[in-house]
Amino acid sequence: PKQLSVICSVSRSFRALARGSFTELSRRANPTLTHPLTINMINQFTNLKEVDFSFCKSFDDRQLQLLSPMIRSNKLRVLKLRGTQISDDGVKKLFDYDKCLKWYEAQSVAMDTNLNQIPANNQHKIGPRPSILLELLDLSETKISDKSLLAVAYTCLELKHLSLSMCTAITDDFLESVPLFLSNLNYLDVSMSSITPRGCSHLACLPALRTVDVSACPELNGQALTALVTGKHPSSDCPNDENGINDDELIMQRLGLKREKGSLSQLTAISARFAKGIDANILDTLAKFAPHLQTLDLRHYQGNDIKDGFLCQMKLSLRKLHQNGVEVAISIV
Repeated sequence: PKQLSVICSVSRSFRALARGSFTELSRRANPTLTHPLTINMINQFTNLKEVDFSFCKSFDDRQLQLLSPMIRSNKLRVLKLRGTQISDDGVKKLFDYDKCLKWYEAQSVAMDTNLNQIPANNQHKIGPRPSILLELLDLSETKISDKSLLAVAYTCLELKHLSLSMCTAITDDFLESVPLFLSNLNYLDVSMSSITPRGCSHLACLPALRTVDVSACPELNGQALTALVTGKHPSSDCPNDENGINDDELIMQRLGLKREKGSLSQLTAISARFAKGIDANILDTLAKFAPHLQTLDLRHYQGNDIKDGFLCQMKLSLRKLHQNGVEVAISIV
């Protein structure tokens, strides 16, 4: 009996040590995932860096809050919730939206009249900026909107990979916040969302952004691709105030941020499947303003506006892209 108790004790210690060494947890498409089961997994595996609950139809806001300790401890780096039942309320609560909003409001009040940085005598009252160290977040095929994504932008300042495919409630308002807060973003997927050329223009100044997917967006056209690499869209020349400063620039000034003017796009891959209104001028613009572009996906191009000479002009422009080393995939439907 004494030897048996020793064996059991060693077994329990080894089991606890083994569970503590796991860094990845995947319950992808698990139809039996329940709230008690989620609690059990979170309690057992305490050092997880990657969690995948994609396509778990029973995963909702209640289970989402169980991830809060991992988020707060900044151990978690990868969170995949594609196709789950989470909502705006759950995401805002997980990322402490109210707390972050109060921080930015306090910072804005502390700004002096010249829109400089926070005066030194007010810094101790505001405290450090709330920050969560997630690097990859997949919220595709969920019902979230701009409201909860602002909470993500406010807190996940180190985010590098963000997937929001088929989130139809996403608009330009969220993309406006991306260059203000997510300056480290390397990959962005907003395919099948409600963004327009105005929203695409906000992505042109992101220094780290390399891959963008804007496929199958209802407003996806040549102007959107132009805005993506130049930062300009049809209404961008219209200032929003009498001093010639638009809202985006004003917000950046209030936060003490700077945007590089006139810099070329750093994008290496653009996916714009099911686009429309693409012509030779658009391709020439891409060749000129996106010199680092390596992949351009224009498959399933909506070719209802094809005119005489269109294909000849397109071939010349495609040849320029190929000479720049760009791999182009294009098909007309």
